[in-house]
Amino acid sequence: MEDPTRRPFRGDFLADLEAERATMLRDVLTIWRWGRLQGAALTEGAPIGSFGTWARWCRDPLSALGCADPVLRLSQLNANDPRRREIAELFAAISAAHGTDWWSVSELKQAVRDVADPNSRGRQYMANRIRTLEGTRAAGFVLIRYAPEGKHSPDRYRLQRHESQS
Repeated sequence: MEDPTRRPFRGDFLADLEAERATMLRDVLTIWRWGRLQGAALTEGAPIGSFGTWARWCRDPLSALGCADPVLRLSQLNANDPRRREIAELFAAISAAHGTDWWSVSELKQAVRDVADPNSRGRQYMANRIRTLEGTRAAGFVLIRYAPEGKHSPDRYRLQRHESQS
């Protein structure tokens, strides 16, 4: 449905959980035990950070039983996230125009400005936009900021390559 948050549900969620608690625990523990007995015979899904134990105990048995892999779904959601795509496009433009050299916002080439500020909102907007992306990782890069000690010296930035985990 278009807005799943407005979907009506019958019954009382917590009361229904309490009433079915024993059945749900039995089913979950059966799947968990089956997965533990299968061990290395289960196909490991895509890694997900520090959740290796969860993946082996929960996700892999459920995947073997035909359930969708939530890690793959997260990857799909991330790939389709408009904000992530926008930042990746900006970083690609910066990389093409400036490589990994240091630059200030006033030194950004027009091609980068067109991507970062398509509505030409101005210097302050651009400076704030770039500053908020400090430390952001996208498109194989991380944005690094160097803030000079001088009060009137502009911040300097550069893209640094990083190894992507996804």
